[in-house]
Amino acid sequence: MTRQHPLHPPRRSALAVAALLLGTTLVIADTTVFEHDVATDAKPWTHMNFRNDPAAFQFVIVADNTGGARPGVFASAVKKLNLLQPEFVLTVGDMIEGYTEDEVVLEEEWRVFNAYLEGFDMPFFYVPGNHDISTPTMARMWEAKYGRRYYSFVYKDVLFICLDSQDGQNQSAGLGEEQIAWAKSAIAARPDVRWTFVMVHQPLWVYEEGHFVTDRKFIGAPQKTGFKHVEEALAGRDYTVFAGHFHSFIKFIRHQQNYYILASTGGSSMMRGIGAGEFDHGVWVTMTTNGPMLANLLLEGIQAEDIYTEKKVRYASALKFSNVVGFKPHDGISFEMAVTNVFNHPMEVVMEWNVANSWTITPARVSAILDPGQHALYAFAARYTANDTYARWPTCVAAFTAGHEFMRDVHLRVPGDLDAYLQSVRPTTTAPKLATAPAIDGQLDDKAWANAVHIDSFQDWWLERDPEVKTEAWLGYDDKNLYCAFRCHEPSMSGVAMNETNRDGNVFLDEVVEIFVDPDVNDNKYYQVAVNPAGTLYDGLVFDKDGFTADIRVRTARDADGWSVEMAIPLAAMHIAPEDVGSMGLLLARDRKVGRRTFMQYPPLNGWNHRKENHGRLTLGARAR
Repeated sequence: MTRQHPLHPPRRSALAVAALLLGTTLVIADTTVFEHDVATDAKPWTHMNFRNDPAAFQFVIVADNTGGARPGVFASAVKKLNLLQPEFVLTVGDMIEGYTEDEVVLEEEWRVFNAYLEGFDMPFFYVPGNHDISTPTMARMWEAKYGRRYYSFVYKDVLFICLDSQDGQNQSAGLGEEQIAWAKSAIAARPDVRWTFVMVHQPLWVYEEGHFVTDRKFIGAPQKTGFKHVEEALAGRDYTVFAGHFHSFIKFIRHQQNYYILASTGGSSMMRGIGAGEFDHGVWVTMTTNGPMLANLLLEGIQAEDIYTEKKVRYASALKFSNVVGFKPHDGISFEMAVTNVFNHPMEVVMEWNVANSWTITPARVSAILDPGQHALYAFAARYTANDTYARWPTCVAAFTAGHEFMRDVHLRVPGDLDAYLQSVRPTTTAPKLATAPAIDGQLDDKAWANAVHIDSFQDWWLERDPEVKTEAWLGYDDKNLYCAFRCHEPSMSGVAMNETNRDGNVFLDEVVEIFVDPDVNDNKYYQVAVNPAGTLYDGLVFDKDGFTADIRVRTARDADGWSVEMAIPLAAMHIAPEDVGSMGLLLARDRKVGRRTFMQYPPLNGWNHRKENHGRLTLGARAR
């Protein structure tokens, strides 16, 4: 049998060849050869340039797991990425929900996360995010568990700089003077490494520049974060920066180097796909002699590392709607869209409206070819033809092809002042006075609920899609209490999260229903009551959980098809008199985390639940018959 060595030097162990970690050198040597039994001059293979350079190595970076974790995603990612056997794994932070001073809660969150990591066969390197280390207690616990908040290591002549973007105990992004001095020293101490990777949770360069805009993130005026000092220390060398925090993948080029914001690995996300940079992934990095090569390993497949670049973000945001005439969908809307070919090749434009849910849009499809630099203006007319007020707003899916550059699935909504429209159709709900109070047992079989007002028109909070499941609510009152009930239809009860058991704990990490009541719409105070499927209660005044502590009776019930909540909220605790008939603020909401996370609201707010300017109205009516 013929035995030949590959053209490159023999490959060493896949786990480590010359790993320099914290001053300790580990060397494992073995020999790999290529054997064959082909004696002919012609060979049934192309060449023997095997990709086995001992200086090459592979590692994986995982992104945000929290900020509204979707149960099961990170655990699944660990299993899938471990199958690929990278040499080690790093994170860009936000591993736990955090944001609490309760050490018992923090200990449990770290225990759960670290249990996930047991699925990895290789080392895992921690990097802190704002959810991990933004308070003194969290910072103290981090240092007790993991030692340094920022640190460096060298692996196969590659330097890794791991930063703390919260600098230990800050909710705002930035590096302190001590960390900056350390980073400059750590970089200067390794002037001859072949590459440098910088790992940081928050994309500090974006804050430094300011005014960066996507359809979900806005950075205002430039902020001093200290990151420019790190960039100055990196000048003259090859390096790559990885960050997270935005839950949306974007590639940047700064100082002729690649900077990346990663998407999510289980953190909250609209999951609109690669056209919006929103997906669950791990980044596979192969360090070669010519620099790193990246591949996005989507949990549903594998995509190239430039699937969504800063250029695409900026180009998508440059598609402008203008000249919007009116915003009464039932009467009709006229608007224009401006498109400019910013490429150096002719650009094919295809725009197609999704006209589901009783919309008509003319033209429904546009197809054109624009020369480089050419500007075009397209006029549209749209009308909502159904009688109901709310429906998912149609989006335009735009595809642009220019040479070898292709951008797909740019989602554009029908334009207009949606907030003004929602306020113009703000519903008023009249809760009847109940002759008999319902039994608070979670069962919803009490006859009193038949006399209560029934609400079943919950909507996606941005009106971008129809809710996948139904939510119902009932309201009534008597001389003592406001009564509220929810029925959350749920075909996947096994995936429903209900872990919080402490009053005023973080029930918002679980499935949850909420009611907001604003007795005086002219002030800045409103009451919030939230309940998870286990019956754990949160009550607060605006954002202060200690500002409202009432004797609220709550019971929940669960079955194979969903879960129910009944609650009695004392009127006096909210400073409401039973004879009040004036208009109060009202919001009913459900946060569903099974599968694709969905926020459902009545009425829809075009945003999060605390947008009180878009809340509906509540009045207390006459006695129900």
